[in-house]
Amino acid sequence: MQGHCLAHTAVITCLTVSPSGKYVATGETGNDDPKVVVWTPGVPKCDVLAQLQGFHTVGIRQLAFSPCETLLLTIGRDDNNSVAIYDWRKACAASCAGEDPLIFSCSTTPTAVLSAAWTLKGALTFALAGAGGYLSFWNPVESGRWEPKSGIFGSVMRKDDEIITLSAFYGTNRILAGTVEGNLSVWEGRNVRYIVPDAHTDCVDAITLVPASRQIATGSADGFCKLWSESMDCLISMDMRATSVQSPHVRTCALRPDGKAMLVGTLSGDLLEVATVSAENEDEEVGNKIGDELNGGPIVASPSLGAEVAALAAHPEGAEYVTASDDGLVRVFDAAEKKCKRALTLDAPCRAVAVS
Repeated sequence: MQGHCLAHTAVITCLTVSPSGKYVATGETGNDDPKVVVWTPGVPKCDVLAQLQGFHTVGIRQLAFSPCETLLLTIGRDDNNSVAIYDWRKACAASCAGEDPLIFSCSTTPTAVLSAAWTLKGALTFALAGAGGYLSFWNPVESGRWEPKSGIFGSVMRKDDEIITLSAFYGTNRILAGTVEGNLSVWEGRNVRYIVPDAHTDCVDAITLVPASRQIATGSADGFCKLWSESMDCLISMDMRATSVQSPHVRTCALRPDGKAMLVGTLSGDLLEVATVSAENEDEEVGNKIGDELNGGPIVASPSLGAEVAALAAHPEGAEYVTASDDGLVRVFDAAEKKCKRALTLDAPCRAVAVS
């Protein structure tokens, strides 16, 4: 069975899931009055909790729930890449009738904002990164107002090494960032705490964190997926170029909740499943082996995926995973049998997917 949220009337451009997994927010395109919808995933019905609109124009580019899940950060696709923060509960609670859920809004930068992330600890602080070396950290200065300050690169990192991916760092007020040149950097406050130089040799397109295993996965245009410890020591380096995929460029990746397997989606539309521990001893960490077996684990290529894999999500229990691609197909795969179990054809390219 499937559940559907039918609240949108235009192309869905972004999707985010709250930290607890209870809520989903999706944004759409639209020149006049694009909306953000907050809903609960369910089968057979997805309940719409709130619809937020009236501020953004052109469309919604990025979404992010705050750690407490009460606030929703939205980034617009307008020329000023406007930012808004909503207390989305005010749009759905009868006791809040008449209250404006929009608590903060302003312009950011004329260059595209490519990524956004809240810190996981302390004050409600968030970071934005974008083209042209844009990086800003936004701190609450009074009720309902945030003030941006530029990131301080200092002598540790070059500003022209643009940051294109951001992620909160486990249980701290730090931010993990990936750059166009393949470096990783850890930020605290608005300062670079340290960098991991040459983590990849090309742009870092994906960063995934799994709190249960306290590990970090990164994927890059260089064809490598790497698994990192919480202290940013590289545990495993997996070379997708050793496979038969048309393009090893890693566009997205997802770790299984226990951290023992990784799903990888490539630019050519192939889907790989890679074990991150030895098949003989799952309790033993595997070093930097590179080859056909890729750390002793199975590789599953899906040649039927004819378009770029734009999104990938693993079931919380690890039994299934879901892909979405530009050919409009959403597919559900059985993780054990390595087969596509179900497929749904949409009438438009699909760019985001999540599993409740």
